[in-house]
Amino acid sequence: MKLKKCKKCNIYTLKDECPQCKEKSTLAGYKFIKKSTNYSFLT
Repeated sequence: MKLKKCKKCNIYTLKDECPQCKEKSTLAGYKFIKKSTNYSFLT
């Protein structure tokens, strides 16, 4: 599962573009890694 964060709106999405501002260039890739019950964000 790959989460992307829009730097402009500061929200996370799984899609290729931000649902709020519709920009693709502002999205940074995040990997969603599950360790037992804790989630950690890795850039």
